[in-house]
Amino acid sequence: MPLDFTEEGKSVKRAVVDLERRWPSGVALQYDTLQSHIRIYDFYPFLFHRAFPSVPEEAVRKLALAGRLFFSSLLLFDRLMDRTSPAHLATEDGLRIQALRFEADLVLHELFPADSPFWNHFQGLISAYAAACLEEQSFATGARPWQEYDEATALRIAVGKNGVARAAVAGLCALAGDMDLMPRLTESIDGFNVAFQMLDDLKDCREDLRARIPSLLLSRVVGNWAETKAEERWIEGCIREVYYQGHARYVLDLALESLQRAKSIVADLPLLEWQSVISDLEARCRDFLPDMEQILMRNRSRARERPPFELHLPPAENPWQGVAWDALRFVVRQWKLGFGEARHLLRFKKEEALGLAAQLQHGDTFQRALIADVLCDADEVLDGRLRPVIDQECEYLLSQRSTTGIGGWSYFPNMPELAPDADDLAQVMQVLLRAERSADVRKYCERPLQVLLEENAHPDGAFETWIIPAATRTPGQEIQDQYARLAWGTGADTEVVANLLYALSLYDPDRFQETIDRGVSFLESRQHPEGYWQSSWYHGPFYGTYVCLRLLARVRPASPALAQGLRFLRAGQCPDGGWKMEGQSDGLSTALALLGLAAAPAPGDPEDTLLVSRALRFLESDREQDLDREGWPVYQFIRMVLGRPTGTVRHVLSHGSQTLTTAYVLKAALLWHRRSQSFRQNPVATCA
Repeated sequence: MPLDFTEEGKSVKRAVVDLERRWPSGVALQYDTLQSHIRIYDFYPFLFHRAFPSVPEEAVRKLALAGRLFFSSLLLFDRLMDRTSPAHLATEDGLRIQALRFEADLVLHELFPADSPFWNHFQGLISAYAAACLEEQSFATGARPWQEYDEATALRIAVGKNGVARAAVAGLCALAGDMDLMPRLTESIDGFNVAFQMLDDLKDCREDLRARIPSLLLSRVVGNWAETKAEERWIEGCIREVYYQGHARYVLDLALESLQRAKSIVADLPLLEWQSVISDLEARCRDFLPDMEQILMRNRSRARERPPFELHLPPAENPWQGVAWDALRFVVRQWKLGFGEARHLLRFKKEEALGLAAQLQHGDTFQRALIADVLCDADEVLDGRLRPVIDQECEYLLSQRSTTGIGGWSYFPNMPELAPDADDLAQVMQVLLRAERSADVRKYCERPLQVLLEENAHPDGAFETWIIPAATRTPGQEIQDQYARLAWGTGADTEVVANLLYALSLYDPDRFQETIDRGVSFLESRQHPEGYWQSSWYHGPFYGTYVCLRLLARVRPASPALAQGLRFLRAGQCPDGGWKMEGQSDGLSTALALLGLAAAPAPGDPEDTLLVSRALRFLESDREQDLDREGWPVYQFIRMVLGRPTGTVRHVLSHGSQTLTTAYVLKAALLWHRRSQSFRQNPVATCA
């Protein structure tokens, strides 16, 4: 895409920073959570500047600044209107909206006198935006039935809510003193906005169902919303209908038609940048179609292979087991749906793809290995009743291994540039060993283990994450090595080392005793002075701390690092009983912290008993209220950083899922259920 407005965008951001200094610290004018594909609003008027050569660049820059401020205020308002703004931030967001609007108005009044035709157009755009918001809310609140949300309504709302973008063209026309191009450019912008909205609605359909936000896509699926309950089984049924009944294809076709119209309207104008933006969105829509069909085909195949299974649980013996049973019901339901919600679907942007043949990648090997490990925990309590599920998951994991080179598993199995890695290997090994399939470990894991420990090891006891032979590489392995160095970086990752060493301790502790001892010493040296271990590939300190403490408790329980890590976790509990990465407590961090605390040798300690009981209450309160009180929310978990080799982070690619959060809650609840039972049966021995 021939867009080179980096300096213009930076100039607008610097101007926003300067304006922010005039406001209290709690009233931030920077809204940098803007998604990358809509950062064009930092320089939106420049996309049309070629058609208005008489307008000075400085005036265009001011128009871009006003647009950035105003657009940020609309995003914040949408967050309030959709009730996705946290309650404790709602007042702050309201103040930010007022500040952003005030600063935008100052810039616009500097550009346009009171009698400029710009103001009539601008007032009309704001009025249309207000009308669209009111109409959308009438459906969201149930004041109007969803049967009335037809295509004409959807297009009217999409144009109205996104139509403020037309202010850039209105401003350029007014500055040039010529309004002739206004109708054509407006129609082109409207076509682009309709297409953008259709694609956005498709990507966000699950969240829109939960929040009851109407869209053309969902109106084709949902009948009378007032008669439905937005619980997980119903949501999953709607999502399946969206894709399997052709509704996703319908809105993508509508988006492509709108983009064709948007492009043809301005084909004779010198608007290379705007036409390029249209073409880029068109390519994203077209790329989505074959990817979607491929995933649907694979899902159908998986569904045919899945054995029949019904879950029957005994009554819960205590609150911990009650939490566990709720979580297990949710996880088994997701298994019946193929764990599609846990899959990491990632589209690399062109500048991030680094020559990849396929920019859309998807993988669920690591996620399903994590979940299968948790199902093994539950199976121990249920006397083997989950064995059909676990066996099927083991077969799936084996089907995802690489059949070329050294074998092993990579995070995105269909991405040949991505090498197999030690983290996937460790997680798959743990599941196979716990499922009593050690023969599969010997058959499929020995070769990648050998390369990792003999050719990728470091003198300090650590080893690389990427499993790539040090010599005698194939052409494909040379590409994997180059891609690792260019995109992800090399060197040891603490949490990966801990996970692999734990797998070795399950597999053959005597054979790997020296490797484990040296690796544990490395981990002890990498502990932060505050007591935690930071992760390279996971958000927050709790996953890395958990896997390191789990290993220490198993192979070196007298390590001072174990006691220091436990002190960190005990000190980190929030007043509400949870743990947090940032902002406020969340169920994923809480579950991981509880798993780390389970490394304590004395679970009956009064301090831990009180701490854990508060954590239980938090987890009970953190359940999704609209999902039959069985699932826990999505929290960001996996963290993939592009740009580590240079030390400059180009982009952070995150992934989380409701199934992963719920699986970790299940694991923590089962563990503390067992611990509470053990303490009640023999408190003296437990505390000894």
